[in-house]
Amino acid sequence: MPIREAALKDQKNNHVAIKGSATWAIAAAALKQRNGTATWPLVVLKADGTYGAETFEQIAKKDVAAEAAVETIADLCSVKAVEADSMSTGDAETLANGEKCIKLLVVVEKGKFKGVLYAGSHRGGDLPTAKLNELAGSNVDLSKLGDLLLD
Repeated sequence: MPIREAALKDQKNNHVAIKGSATWAIAAAALKQRNGTATWPLVVLKADGTYGAETFEQIAKKDVAAEAAVETIADLCSVKAVEADSMSTGDAETLANGEKCIKLLVVVEKGKFKGVLYAGSHRGGDLPTAKLNELAGSNVDLSKLGDLLLD
């Protein structure tokens, strides 16, 4: 039984998934555009085809320049990617929950990004980090956002 589409769309799996060449400012703007919180994970598709992730909150604590490519952010957690039809939703959630760095699993379909299963914590509210607010409000060219987002 494959990973259920409904599980990927569940609010607990909210995230921003973006190509590694996108800037940190673009990622923050995407979070703001989706009315996300700093506890959402940023999922990055790196140039080598692997995925990295960390919450916006943790990244905002680092000294990341607005124009830095997100795949260059230090200490992004490496995350596993699994094919949607390779296991059940329950098995995938167990796998995500067992991850050490960030409790997240990328789900792909025929190698293409489909969504995430996130076992971490989401707290409600607005962007609590002034740094993220500043980044999201900076002069960011959002016309490129659609080309950089994975979903």
